[in-house]
Amino acid sequence: MFTPFRKIRQQLISDNKMTKYLRYAIGEIILVVIGILIALQINNWNEAKNQNKVLNDLLQSIANGVQSDLRELDLLSAARANIVIKVDSIYNKHVFTGMTEINIEEASYVNFAFTNILNTIHLNTNLSAFESLKNSTYSGKIQGTDLALLLGTYYASADKIRDTED
Repeated sequence: MFTPFRKIRQQLISDNKMTKYLRYAIGEIILVVIGILIALQINNWNEAKNQNKVLNDLLQSIANGVQSDLRELDLLSAARANIVIKVDSIYNKHVFTGMTEINIEEASYVNFAFTNILNTIHLNTNLSAFESLKNSTYSGKIQGTDLALLLGTYYASADKIRDTED
């Protein structure tokens, strides 16, 4: 205790003023309780701030994943369009000119195009951040919001596209 409070307490006890001493003691207890409540409130505020930061980081990771998925979709679409254009031009050249033979370069490209279509050109969505959010305690904070609905719809659509391509 502080020296002034100690002196006040000792003086009240020595003067046999028990009711004043009890009031003083109760006042001191109330001050301690108020201090503890303030400390708890500050701790709760700090914890909520840290949780919001972690949630915002997870949501930013999801946003970055969706942006990379969109870039990959653009590249995938352009690659498939180029393959279609090239294969159509080879087909049309042979159909309209009556050519029955295909040269090595064209055959190689057609083979390459169909190999890519059947094997390697697939949409690979970035699910890591979304899975982290689903498995964390923070998923409850966005549950029932438009964001949760949009994310669920987006990743369900991505799963359907992936299944269709497989």
